[in-house]
Amino acid sequence: MFKLLQKFSLKVFLCVFLGITTWNFSQSLTWLGSLGGLNGEGLDVSDDGSVVVGYTQIPNGPNFDFRAFRWTAADGMQDLGTLGLGVQSWGTGVSADGSVVVGYSELVPGDTLIHAFRWTSWGGMEDLGDLGGGSWPYSDAYGVSADGSIVVGAATTADVNLKAYRWTTYGGMEDLGDLGSIIPNSFAYAISSDGSVVVGASANTLVSTHAFRWTAADDEMIDLGTLGPQCCSEAHGVSPDGTAVVGLSFYDNTFHPHPFFWTEGTGMFDLGTLDGGSDGGALDVTHTPNGWVIVGWSDYNLGDLTAVRWTISPGGVITIEDLNVTYASLLTPGSDLWAAQAITPDGRYIVGTGFNGATQATEPFLLDTGSPTAIEEPRDYITSFTLKQNYPNPFNPITTIEYSVPNSEWVTLKIFDMVGREVKTLVNEQKPAGSYTVRWDGTNSEGRPVASGTYLYKMNAGAFVQTKKMVLLR
Repeated sequence: MFKLLQKFSLKVFLCVFLGITTWNFSQSLTWLGSLGGLNGEGLDVSDDGSVVVGYTQIPNGPNFDFRAFRWTAADGMQDLGTLGLGVQSWGTGVSADGSVVVGYSELVPGDTLIHAFRWTSWGGMEDLGDLGGGSWPYSDAYGVSADGSIVVGAATTADVNLKAYRWTTYGGMEDLGDLGSIIPNSFAYAISSDGSVVVGASANTLVSTHAFRWTAADDEMIDLGTLGPQCCSEAHGVSPDGTAVVGLSFYDNTFHPHPFFWTEGTGMFDLGTLDGGSDGGALDVTHTPNGWVIVGWSDYNLGDLTAVRWTISPGGVITIEDLNVTYASLLTPGSDLWAAQAITPDGRYIVGTGFNGATQATEPFLLDTGSPTAIEEPRDYITSFTLKQNYPNPFNPITTIEYSVPNSEWVTLKIFDMVGREVKTLVNEQKPAGSYTVRWDGTNSEGRPVASGTYLYKMNAGAFVQTKKMVLLR
């Protein structure tokens, strides 16, 4: 399960890009407060931005417990209570109209006995049970369909394996299986609006955790792979229509995750992190007239987290924004947005977690970006041409190259072998000022795989010329 890393300091980093989106209606940032404690997270938002769910601390004598909440502007935070005799609960997902909340709750105080719940405004909290439970009857819930009738999460089976499930009001829990591991564990983290597509993570045949996409039509998990030849990936978000998946993946065993975007047409590719950052994760995705919009987090100083928004234009250009920069005018002194965890289908509202400078507490936030229809007001913060080192490096078979241009220029980016023969042209077109990402899949201009070895990549843009080395290991 995703838990926001504790963050002790944050230095605002100016993300350089062209075309920061501003809006034609007023914007606002609302800190949602707490139920008496100092820590909480906002994890999901209704389609119209009027309801936010998550969890926050609540006093329990000299200590604090966590409690699922449902927030509205009219009534503030509502404590959703717990199942059984439990004292802690966590809210994780909400239906499109805000009337259904899902999450998980203790059944016994201080015990590992936890069950998924479905809370409704008319019936309160319902225990969703588990998949047989065995000696450890456990379940959680992370996603809910738009109409609130389908829930996904993970639950224990009779043989005490933890399996992804899909729960329906008419059929209860359905075991979604796994990716064929000898240790058959899997976790469902998100669901499409109609409930027909589920994404998450599962152990695969190599006993490594891989992101999956399950569809009701095929009743089968598809392994989405990873960004690199080793280690793991997890899918944490799916678009309302189920066609796009986002999450995080590792290139190797260094435990530095990168955010990924996946569709059937593009496969999995790296969205990139803020300049200077080694880690990042994509948590939710939607599609707007301006392209794909993804929210999540990135670091830029060995652990300092900041909320980010990626945009993939219809032309395939990826832009990354530090939300602390884009919406700096809305932040009070000492406040920071740490992670953007959900976005409404129209792209207008973003919910997440940050540090409220006014209360000196970790709180959920609701960001109203102003309008689902954007007006582009270019603000060029790029002052020079740059060609960055590819990553990963060495690689097999895909690597990513980032470059920037400070003004409109004809750009070429080509791959050469060590004797100077051209292998492939990656870019050969006029580019407006901005930062760009391109991938090389280890093939030549004819689409055939090239041999292992050292290669050169060379960028020409006006008077700017730069060449760097990279290593392909098959």
